[in-house]
Amino acid sequence: MKSMRRPALTKEQITQFKKDVKLLARHVSSVAGLYNKLPTTFSQNQFSIAMGYTSFSELRLCENKFEHVRHEFDFFTHVEVKDIYEVYKDKGITLQQAGDGLESAIDSMSSASLPTITFEKLIPIMNASSVSEHQYVITDTHPREFKVLSTDAFFRNLSYGDLFIMEMPGKEQYYFTVVESYEHIYDPLTIVYNIRVGMWTEGGNGGFCVGTKVNGVG
Repeated sequence: MKSMRRPALTKEQITQFKKDVKLLARHVSSVAGLYNKLPTTFSQNQFSIAMGYTSFSELRLCENKFEHVRHEFDFFTHVEVKDIYEVYKDKGITLQQAGDGLESAIDSMSSASLPTITFEKLIPIMNASSVSEHQYVITDTHPREFKVLSTDAFFRNLSYGDLFIMEMPGKEQYYFTVVESYEHIYDPLTIVYNIRVGMWTEGGNGGFCVGTKVNGVG
């Protein structure tokens, strides 16, 4: 975590740091199949040391009490796989497990906050949309790409670049991204959304998909 050297965190940021480290330790323990979970206090101390402090206690002593000089800090943005490996290698964690644990922790955070809809509830919305190019039935596999209007139910609170989760009848869940947003050809006041399966870092043809299934490969 070389990009963050002794950051002066606010009380709220320290609390979030504790939660994030605990979440990471739990997921690394899970992917490694550890009977004895990685200890939270040990993890907090070691990641504090990785940021230049002598311990988590010193990090708390250096709490930033001045909100007007608050620094942006997100543990999962700054921590790297090699940092996690260095912290846990003496506990038997491999580099692969460190990476898988980090991915699993971030995935769980993303999933928890994303809007979710079942395929069954989404079918009538897609089929009723004036820009629909296919009539779906419950026995279909999950759509790869489809169009809806920004005013269609469920999509009113979404915008370009947003993610949501679709749950299929077999309980498999898939990420979908609003990869394109443009004016309707006959009504400039109406916006059309192009939706594509997966977590896309960019829209359009130059996008990069970083995952399709929630808590799964693909």
